[in-house]
Amino acid sequence: MKRSKLIGISGGSGVGKTSITNALLGQSTNSLIIPHDAYYKSYDEMTLEEKKQINYWHPETYDNELFLEHLEALKQGKQIDMPNYSFAEYRRLEDIHRVVPTENLFFDGFLLYATPEIVEQLDERIFIDLPEDERLRRIIYRDFMERGGRSEEFVRSQFARNTKPMHDKFIEPAKQHATLIIDGRQKIEDSAAEISDYLQSKGIYIQGAEKDL
Repeated sequence: MKRSKLIGISGGSGVGKTSITNALLGQSTNSLIIPHDAYYKSYDEMTLEEKKQINYWHPETYDNELFLEHLEALKQGKQIDMPNYSFAEYRRLEDIHRVVPTENLFFDGFLLYATPEIVEQLDERIFIDLPEDERLRRIIYRDFMERGGRSEEFVRSQFARNTKPMHDKFIEPAKQHATLIIDGRQKIEDSAAEISDYLQSKGIYIQGAEKDL
């Protein structure tokens, strides 16, 4: 197999990265998604309450050494054992995900472009832009529905303490590394179509998607 194309999908927390990427790929036979969030450090020596106090919006909470090792392996056509991180339990689970490289590898994560070594490895870098108030609204809904029923009060406090300051410090400045910036306020299918058109202009084609974007 020829070398995989490595494509980043980034933007602030709550912009819809995963939903847009899923819509883009559909049932693709030559592409897969690798979430950067799977590489959160586990901090097994800490109690659950101590873990809840960690600023998970800082690049240092990621095991980027392992992430870069896996990225390089995939680029060489080698399979990896991707970690399985539980947001509800604040730790890595024992079971892992075996990943076999495909023609196109999409990497989804809000701090992807905050690490220069990762930026250098990616062939294309998509950034989804969304105003702060809309990002907060989406985070409140997502964290209640999907991440252990976290309360609105907890999410708002965490947003003010960690999410916003880290977005302003690491994510917004990293937008300069993007090869394509799209408006996260548009419909998911429109965002997916815009990315698809852009990638095709670069000779990157997604085969077997659920619908013609």
